[in-house]
Amino acid sequence: MTHELNNVPTDPVESSILVIRGQMVILDRHLAKLYNVPIRTLHDAVKWNPERFQPGSAFQLTTDEARVLDLAVGQRPGRKYVKRPYVFTADSILTFSSMFRSERAIQANRQILYALIRQWEMLTSKSPFW
Repeated sequence: MTHELNNVPTDPVESSILVIRGQMVILDRHLAKLYNVPIRTLHDAVKWNPERFQPGSAFQLTTDEARVLDLAVGQRPGRKYVKRPYVFTADSILTFSSMFRSERAIQANRQILYALIRQWEMLTSKSPFW
């Protein structure tokens, strides 16, 4: 099982970080893949434990935001149904760390939080190259 823990790559974690509504977030489908759980598990965790999540730390995209996201990732434009995914901020990811206790989830949490910190450092750097 240890070899499975090392298969949570850092680069895909960093590439799954988006900025939506001025916050760094990760889509539900990417987070579920990192935790190796169904997307529904994330949604249910938020639904059944609202007191654990800070307001605004887990939210569903609007239809317009979902359309823009679909276009950005190459989905077919103009389709009638646009699935509105949930996104999760660092606050909600920290909350999941107390809920999901598998070794895979613990390792994924570490890598996600380190990736968020690296992204934040790059965004706030005073370097002329950024």
